[in-house]
Amino acid sequence: PQPFGTFRAQLDCLLGEFTPTVTKLGLAGSPAQLRHINTLARGGGLGPIVLDPVLVASRGQELVDARLRKALESLLPRVAVLTPNRPELAALAG
Repeated sequence: PQPFGTFRAQLDCLLGEFTPTVTKLGLAGSPAQLRHINTLARGGGLGPIVLDPVLVASRGQELVDARLRKALESLLPRVAVLTPNRPELAALAG
């Protein structure tokens, strides 16, 4: 994954120039990246969020650790559209 400082600088630079009408998220590199996205989303700076939660491969193998999953789950209240595959949906539903 990209270092958090680089990720934050690039995202903040983009958001300084553009106002997204919608933000689509997929696989996140770290919990810190998701926490920063969550902070931006709470402030309304990302527009509606479409989340493809990359958690579980189609064949069932886990793709994220518990810390990344927790950070992803904390973002869910700010998600407008969620597009999980069946194993991901089962993982999110508990």
